[in-house]
Amino acid sequence: MPESHLYHYPTEETKIFADLIGVKTDLEHVINCTRLVIDDQPSLNRAIMDSALIAYRRCFASGMRTKLTDTDVLGAGQGADEFHDYIINQASKHIAHSVNLSEWVKAGLFINAESHEVFGVGYLSVRVHELSKVEIAQLERLANYLANEVVEKQLSSLEKIILSEAQSKSPQDLIANGRVQHVAPDLSKAKRSR
Repeated sequence: MPESHLYHYPTEETKIFADLIGVKTDLEHVINCTRLVIDDQPSLNRAIMDSALIAYRRCFASGMRTKLTDTDVLGAGQGADEFHDYIINQASKHIAHSVNLSEWVKAGLFINAESHEVFGVGYLSVRVHELSKVEIAQLERLANYLANEVVEKQLSSLEKIILSEAQSKSPQDLIANGRVQHVAPDLSKAKRSR
């Protein structure tokens, strides 16, 4: 293959294409996370599934990039829309806004049963937020459907539109936009939204 370079092509279609690549990357992360869950590793599994739920939720969140919509889920089969709502709620209630009834912490005093002497402070913490193995498998199937059926079809359609338009332009016009490059921002700029 001859040497090639990636050049800027600033159109609405290329912005949407890039956004959808980000969505697909998040969905692939969800799929990979669902495959990493290990029996008898609750702390590790919590981290893995929290990451999966956040990535899934990002695909539908409003913000800077193109997002999926609730209607994109409808073709995934019966009950997919209810399961999607459940997963979005899990991500919203248990991770993004974790102060709710499913996360419970109470503090109290340790008191000797015989002398009634106070000897310490303790707590009881409960977090009811585990997806079952069936739900994890269902999440994997839903993310697979969205990545490979919904997003991939949108990407394919956009690619045809972008290529058709670009092929009607002169090479000089295309190259004039400059090469695509990324320079990591300094930490003070990394905190700003794009």
